[in-house]
Amino acid sequence: MEPRTVEWNVADLLEEIADVRHDAPMIIEDHRILSWDDVDQRSNRLARHLLDAGLVRGDRVAVCTRNVPACLEAYIACCKVSLVPFNVNFRYGADEIAYLLDNADARAAVVQEEFVESFADAAQRAGTIETMIVVADTSTTDPSRSTWTDYEHVVTAGSGERVATTWGRSPDDLLFQYTGGTTGMPKAVMWRQGDLVTLLAGKDAPPDEDRSGATADIADRLAVEPRRSCTIAPLIHGTGLLSQLANFFTGGTSVMLGGRGFDPAQAWACVERHRVNVLVIVGDPMARPLLEQLERDERLERDGASYDLNSLKMITSSGAMFSRPVKAGLLGLLPNLVLLDAFGSSEASGLGVSMSTADDLDATAVFRIGPQAKLLTDDGAMVEPMSGVVGRIAMSGCVPVGYHKDPIKSAETYPTVDGVRYSVPGDYVTVDDEGNLTLLGRGSAVINTGGEKVHPEEIEEILKEHTSVVDAACIGVPDPRFGAAVCAVVQLSAEAAADADEVATVAATVDALREHVRGRAAGFKVPRHIMIVDDLGRHPNGKLDRTAVTERALAAINASEAISAASRR
Repeated sequence: MEPRTVEWNVADLLEEIADVRHDAPMIIEDHRILSWDDVDQRSNRLARHLLDAGLVRGDRVAVCTRNVPACLEAYIACCKVSLVPFNVNFRYGADEIAYLLDNADARAAVVQEEFVESFADAAQRAGTIETMIVVADTSTTDPSRSTWTDYEHVVTAGSGERVATTWGRSPDDLLFQYTGGTTGMPKAVMWRQGDLVTLLAGKDAPPDEDRSGATADIADRLAVEPRRSCTIAPLIHGTGLLSQLANFFTGGTSVMLGGRGFDPAQAWACVERHRVNVLVIVGDPMARPLLEQLERDERLERDGASYDLNSLKMITSSGAMFSRPVKAGLLGLLPNLVLLDAFGSSEASGLGVSMSTADDLDATAVFRIGPQAKLLTDDGAMVEPMSGVVGRIAMSGCVPVGYHKDPIKSAETYPTVDGVRYSVPGDYVTVDDEGNLTLLGRGSAVINTGGEKVHPEEIEEILKEHTSVVDAACIGVPDPRFGAAVCAVVQLSAEAAADADEVATVAATVDALREHVRGRAAGFKVPRHIMIVDDLGRHPNGKLDRTAVTERALAAINASEAISAASRR
C-alpha cells in the first residue's frame, strides 16, 4: 500500500492518528475516559456548531478554561474548520479579557462556568463576541444556566461525522498564543500550524524546505508504547498546550487532574492511578510543592504511605526557573527519573534544553543550545559561536509569523539577518566553548513570577490611580517558590503619609493598595510586598533608577525577615 500523504496541519494529522487509534484513550480526566474516536466526534460537532453560527475561515475563537477536556477539544475543533483558537488566561480580570477579545476581534468563545461572569462583562464591552459556549460546572445548579449554550450538549448532539468546508485546510492556518510579553499588554504570537506540527512532531525541516506535506505512513509516527502525559501547567499557557499536542502527535494520552487548583498530593495520586509517564510542570513554582509533598510522605514512614510512581519516566519543565536544589531533591527520591528543562518562549521553541539524571545533574539556568539557535548583538550582528560573549538568543527555522496587529514589535522580535529570519524573544545569554548556554535574563524589567509575566508599568499605573499614591515603582524580588515576587515601592501623598505613622495604619494602607490592584488586574499581578517610602528618588529627568529601587526594596525585605526570624527565636 502506498503511504498516505499528511498535510502539515493539526487537524489532518490528528484525524489520521484517530483512524489508527480508535478506541484507545486520548483524554483522561479523573474517572472519565474519552477515546480518540470520542474526541474526534465531539470536536466535529463543536466545529459544525461554530460554522452554523456563521463563523468563517480565519475567525478567532477565545478559549478560557482550566485543564479540562473541552480546552483541547475546542482547539482541535477550530483547527478542523480553519478557525483561529487563542488562549484567554482565566486569571485575568474583566479589563484584561476585554482587551484580548477586542485585540483578537474574537467572534466566539468557549468559557468555563466559573469564569462566565467576568468574561460576559468583558465580552459586552469588547462588542465582538457573537457566540459563547459554556462548559458547565456540574457541581452547581445556577438557574441562569438554561440561557447558556451548553458545551456538553453541543458536543454530544447530532452527527459526529467530520465537517467539510468550501475553503479546505492549509498549513498556513493559524493558531494564536497570547503572551504577557516583555512590554505593554499581551500580544498574540501568530503560529502557522504547519510550523507547529513540524516542531512538535519531531520533523524539524530546514527553513528552506517545502513543509507542505509528508509521505511517511501515519503508523510510522506513532510511538510503540504511546505515552501518558499529565500537564499541571495550565493549558492556556504554551507549555501546557504544546506539550499535549506533541504527545497527541505520537498517539499518546493526555491525563488531567481536574479540580480548581494545583494540589501536589492530587498530582502524585493521579500519576499513580493513571500510570502517567510524563509530568509537565512550570519550574520551581510547581516542582517545589511536588518535592515537599514527597518529603512529607517519606517522613510518614508507614506501610502504604508512599505513592507508586514506577510508571513515571520524565518530568518536563518550561516557563520558569527549575533550580538545581529542587532537581536534586526530586532525583534523590526518584532516582530513575529524567528531568528535562526546556528553554523557550511563546515566540520561539527549541532555544535550549537541560537534561538531568541522578548521575548527571545540570546547574540552574544552564542549557545545551538548540541546533538552530544563534546569538545576536543588540545591533543585530552575529556573535561568534561559543565565544562567551553576551548576546540575545535567536532562533531560525520554524518561527512565528509575528504579532497580531503589531508590525513594529513584530519587526523587532522577528528580524532578518543575512537573509535568514530569526525569532529574538529578548533573553540575554552566553555560550561557552562546549555549547552550554547560560541564561542571564531579559533586558527589560518584566517580572516572571511562577511562569506568569508581569509588566511593571501596568501595576505602577494602577497604583498611581489610588487617591493616596503620588508615585510608585514595581520590581521583581527573589522568591524561593515562584522565582520572583512582585514588589511595589510606593510614595504616598503628604496627607496619606501623615496618617500612616502608626504600624496599624501602615498595614491598613498596604491592604487597601493590594485590594485596589486586585480589583483591576489578575491575582498574580498583585504585589506580594509593598514598601512605603518618603520619596521614590527619581532622576531630575523623571526616569526611574530601577537598580537603586530594587536594592532599597531588598534591603527592607531582608531586614523585615531578619526581625521576624529573631522574634520567633
